[in-house]
Amino acid sequence: MSEIKLFSISPTNKCTQIKAKSLRLERQIQDIIEKNLEDLFGIKLLASEYIIGNGRVDTLGLDENNCPVIIEYKLDSNSNVINQGLFYLDWFMEHKAEFDLLCREKLGTKVSIDWNNPRLLCVATDFNKYDDNAIKQINRNIELIRYTLFENNFLMVQLASSVNERPKSSHISGDKYPYDRIKYRLKTANKSIVRYLEELDEFILNLGDDIQKKELRNYWAYKTIKNFACTVINKDKLSVYLSIDYKDIEDPKSNVEDVRNKGHWGTGNTVVFVTNDKELEYAKELIKKVYNGEIGI
Repeated sequence: MSEIKLFSISPTNKCTQIKAKSLRLERQIQDIIEKNLEDLFGIKLLASEYIIGNGRVDTLGLDENNCPVIIEYKLDSNSNVINQGLFYLDWFMEHKAEFDLLCREKLGTKVSIDWNNPRLLCVATDFNKYDDNAIKQINRNIELIRYTLFENNFLMVQLASSVNERPKSSHISGDKYPYDRIKYRLKTANKSIVRYLEELDEFILNLGDDIQKKELRNYWAYKTIKNFACTVINKDKLSVYLSIDYKDIEDPKSNVEDVRNKGHWGTGNTVVFVTNDKELEYAKELIKKVYNGEIGI
């Protein structure tokens, strides 16, 4: 994959390249990421070097959508950690009670874990074409995260490639509605609200090639490396949750609310309600700014 170059710009607009530097041990990048896991990836750290029956998981976490996450690291593009990570994912799928107990011990509360969307993150300085081809053959949620460490303590992370698991059977024992319950919401919502959802979905996905869409039980999440927007459909309105603080919005309109201390589906501290064309266009404007990093937490 192509090399990333970073430059500093002087007051006279003179560019000076900041050189990349390498690490000697995998543990070094693991330490950096684990200490900043929530800021970098929206993941809560559960365990580091977690021992299972036939191996040791580098990093174990729970993401902002309550999905289990395993992170494996490698220093170069020659070693393959994908199969190793998939083995660990399968192990936890067979030992859900152990993961659930770990969540309660570390987070101090019982969490409703989404076992339909476990994730594997592979972190490395680079990946080769065989890595990219390999994950496309596997029906799992896998992300290849590329990092570059520069002089002067600059760190860059980017999504190199990803695949999303295709849904399995929709039945959930004891649930009145099939997984996902948003299918029921789609069926019962007003046609105009469904139209707004469809138009907004197309708009978001066209913002960039790095955007991933994840369908969860009660909402859709849009993310690059972290969620930046979530949509929740109700009968008479569409709710768009954004990963920004309400106070960072310049002159917010009346259909925007601060939900930092309010329970809700999806992630984000600010919600934009959409019930008409004008509100839809305003939601698009804010989403684009969040995606581009013009406003955000």
